[in-house]
Amino acid sequence: KYSRDQESDEGPRVTAQRAAQTAAAERDGMTYRRVTERDLEPHQMTIVNWRRILAFLAAVRAIDISSERDLVAIKLSAAGEGITLGELIDDAEPSSHPAMLAAAFRLVQEGHYEADFGTKALSLGSRLVRKAVAA
Repeated sequence: KYSRDQESDEGPRVTAQRAAQTAAAERDGMTYRRVTERDLEPHQMTIVNWRRILAFLAAVRAIDISSERDLVAIKLSAAGEGITLGELIDDAEPSSHPAMLAAAFRLVQEGHYEADFGTKALSLGSRLVRKAVAA
């Protein structure tokens, strides 16, 4: 939805539609929330980066990256304070770079590691760190 649509005078049809959507969500145990471009604006860097990452993951989806995933996890664990994507692939064969990067992205996507994808443009300088465990 666009914010201008929400700001306009909502007639009975729009009110009924919103009530039906809210009821359907609650019936399924969900919370209904309308999101506008104003809600998304502060997250533009994250959106741009993850669109690139998801396209990258889709491009390697037919490749078994389990061995690269293990290698990436070992390198990330040994790095202590974190590691950049460039450092991660620095000593690897160039042919393995796509699979290693995909493995790193997958580990971030699954919540095992964190990255600065929300504050900086995705690059070989993007830093990955072990996700802090809640106490």
